[in-house]
Amino acid sequence: MLAVAIDLDGNRVASLNVNDTHTMVVKPGRATLTATMFGYPGRYDLSFTAERGKSYRFIVSPRVDSFGAGVVGGAILGPVGVLMATAAEGNGPFKIEPAN
Repeated sequence: MLAVAIDLDGNRVASLNVNDTHTMVVKPGRATLTATMFGYPGRYDLSFTAERGKSYRFIVSPRVDSFGAGVVGGAILGPVGVLMATAAEGNGPFKIEPAN
């Protein structure tokens, strides 16, 4: 299985496989996490404001609707359909959500 690439403000900070975890320090202020996967178009962005001294936890998980859109679009329109169905931000194969 391919790893999910995680970027923080455009810089690669982790490549996560199933059940992997990653810990990092984030400077206070606005930050954007991005999840992508090699060979699958699209990306998922989550922006948040980091505060000094606070800890944040996020979960990266598959977006079932993204995989379905890619398969359906690809079956109907061919490779161009896959790009049309998945290339927008927020439509990558994985999502990032705050953990409770």
